[in-house]
Amino acid sequence: MVAGELTVDCDVREDGHTVFVDGELDLATAPELVTAVTQLLGQRALSITVDLDGVTFIDSAGVRGIQIVRDLCRKHGCVLAITPGQRQVQRVFEVAGINQVLPFRDSSRGT
Repeated sequence: MVAGELTVDCDVREDGHTVFVDGELDLATAPELVTAVTQLLGQRALSITVDLDGVTFIDSAGVRGIQIVRDLCRKHGCVLAITPGQRQVQRVFEVAGINQVLPFRDSSRGT
C-alpha cells in the first residue's frame, strides 16, 4: 500500500507476519499502518512484527498509530513485536515516554 510518503509492505508467513513501514509515519499516513495490521488480524494472525527501520519521520500521530496497533493486537490475542527505527525515530518514542512500554526488539529486515 502507498499513501503519500509512506509504503507499507506485508510479508505473510506461517510463523508470523512482518509489516515493513518505509517513509513518513504521520497524521496523513498512520491510518495506512493501522489498516494493514487490521487486515492481518482479520486473517487470524498470531504474531506480527512492525518493522520501523525504514521510517524517516514520525510525529505524535504516528506514535498514536503504533499504540493503536499494539491495542488491536492485544484485543485479538496476537503477539506484537516492533523493530526499532532510526535514531531520530526512536528519539520520538523516548521523548513521549513510551519506548519502555512498547515491545521493541532487534531488526528483522532481511530475514
